[in-house]
Amino acid sequence: MSIVNFYLRNLKKGLKPTHTPEEKKAIEEFNKSLANKETFIELRFRYNKTNLLIYNTEIKILSKLWNPAKQRIKSQASRQTDNLRLDALEKQIMEIYSGFRLKSIIPTLTQLREALEGLTKKQVITAKSFFQCFEKDFIEARSKHAVYKERVTGSTVAKYKICIKHLKDFEKAKRFSIAFDNLDKNFYNRLCQYLSTEYTYKKGKLMQKGLEDNTVGNTVKFLKTFMDWSYKKGLHQNVAYKEFKTLKFEDDTIITLNSDELTKITSLDLLKNEKLDRVRDIFLFGVEIGARVSDLLKLKAENVLIEEGNYFIKYIAKKTIKHSTKHLIIPIRAEKVAIIKKYEGKYATLLPTISDQKFNEYIKELCQLAGINNYMDVYKMIAGEKTFIGRLPKYELISSHVMRRTFITEALKNGLPAELVMECSGHKDFKSFARYINFTDKNYKMKMFDKVWNGSSIRIAS
Repeated sequence: MSIVNFYLRNLKKGLKPTHTPEEKKAIEEFNKSLANKETFIELRFRYNKTNLLIYNTEIKILSKLWNPAKQRIKSQASRQTDNLRLDALEKQIMEIYSGFRLKSIIPTLTQLREALEGLTKKQVITAKSFFQCFEKDFIEARSKHAVYKERVTGSTVAKYKICIKHLKDFEKAKRFSIAFDNLDKNFYNRLCQYLSTEYTYKKGKLMQKGLEDNTVGNTVKFLKTFMDWSYKKGLHQNVAYKEFKTLKFEDDTIITLNSDELTKITSLDLLKNEKLDRVRDIFLFGVEIGARVSDLLKLKAENVLIEEGNYFIKYIAKKTIKHSTKHLIIPIRAEKVAIIKKYEGKYATLLPTISDQKFNEYIKELCQLAGINNYMDVYKMIAGEKTFIGRLPKYELISSHVMRRTFITEALKNGLPAELVMECSGHKDFKSFARYINFTDKNYKMKMFDKVWNGSSIRIAS
């Protein structure tokens, strides 16, 4: 006869007749304080009439969440993953004991404990909470232990952490304990509603309410990535997450700088402002080669190629290096070669050292100083609706990505074939390439149509 029971470890101190009134009072206060402290759940396996194995499951809960009749965590506590763990432990200890008995062996407590620990060590991850697995196991697996082509970068890890923050904020605001087995359609709807209409965050000096659909979509996308990984690891059997839709909004507002605005930046007198002078050099060099800022700021002297007196930048884009080792080769004009020579030997990189965040901050300051302040309507997609946010001066909308968009737009305006521009920018298909093109400049449109109306031929970039 063998039987398995689960109990909360008794941390309470017992009262004895020999205790003084002061001691009794202290013990009673101590026992009362335990109500708000977590305690471990113990497995107790009795066999062969007198043998009793006491095994710590390593699962901790508040005593008020325990159902002593069912010997499981209460269902409303949203800790069903832990209940599954208890079910598994009960099954495992019975199977281990049966294995010994089939060999006509009555196992010792030590033999049982070692056999059970051997199994639980392999499955210890299943006893961890949703967030423990997300924050530690998943991120480590994707950033450190994955094969090279599947390994994620630091920027992706940062996005995972933003997703985790959004989920924790939702959990706190809605008093909803997130677990593997309670992520269903109702959870999805509540999460999207909260992030789109209730979530508050600080942007600059102002508090904002409601995240854009693209940001909500990213949270859902990374949540699904984690749920898919944990499902394949056998940590849960919940497949409802596969139906979660990822919100996405293609912004039709493409910010670029035209040739007049670039001239304004170039002609600024920055002799007394070394900081913005360096930022201007980085920005203009970025417009020259169309590289992503993550690649631009990591360029080194060995990325400069000189052939027959002509200068080129040769590099492999960080975003595609896992899938392609093809070098992008972009020619540089003489005035931009001067930027390279200006910083030669001064830094470990080709251009001055600066963080992405500071660079984006200083670009706005640079463009404001250059008078790039025409007002633009700003829209965001929130909760499925295109929402007018307000009118902002253009310099406030300038970011590092404007360099790449400006490179592509200006190259096409000046007659370079789209195929050649794509070869330099590293785009593989025209659909993604088209998101970087801005032909909304009215003066440019009039100039091109004038050529048609006057009978001049125009080379169409294709």
